[in-house]
Amino acid sequence: MDNVRIGNRDVHNENPAEKLNYHGALNDTANPLFGKNFGYPSCVAAWDATLLGGSYRVGQMFKPDGTPNAATDCSAAQLPAAIFHSHTAPLDVKFTNDSTVAYIAFHGSWNRNPPDGYRVERVEFKGGKPVAPLSSQGAGVPIMENPSTGRCPNGCFRPVGLDFDSKGRLYMSSDSTGEIYVIYGAS
Repeated sequence: MDNVRIGNRDVHNENPAEKLNYHGALNDTANPLFGKNFGYPSCVAAWDATLLGGSYRVGQMFKPDGTPNAATDCSAAQLPAAIFHSHTAPLDVKFTNDSTVAYIAFHGSWNRNPPDGYRVERVEFKGGKPVAPLSSQGAGVPIMENPSTGRCPNGCFRPVGLDFDSKGRLYMSSDSTGEIYVIYGAS
């Protein structure tokens, strides 16, 4: 979500957070998350809660100015499993075979100053959920990133897709450069 304002203040550079939602296991017929409201488009997650005023916390859902469904209560929205910096544009996620690690391709921002994203991050999981708490701004650890985002978005690689081969090597495609990278030792 771009150009976010709250209380008529521009907070878009640092909010909302990109979020990873957990919808439950596919084979769980008694899934307690079935039918839950995950917020969008009325409610989004806070990345830099200090900019929002009030008593907001990192990861908490809030309603930006001008969003639909004015009566929506954001405190009733399902919280994300993890959050990531705003405007990093996660486009793909792949899990290792044992589901203990997720790799996320962050395509990168187009309207954030300074630019952010343009990397692949590793997120540790245990019991089907991220190890880092929701309040963490460090759930993902970069494993491949541009040395400088100052040339982005046009002068750097922009991760789009991820895939593992039969030997467990992680591949990353970049749409801006037309390259495919092999990230050894990822799994």
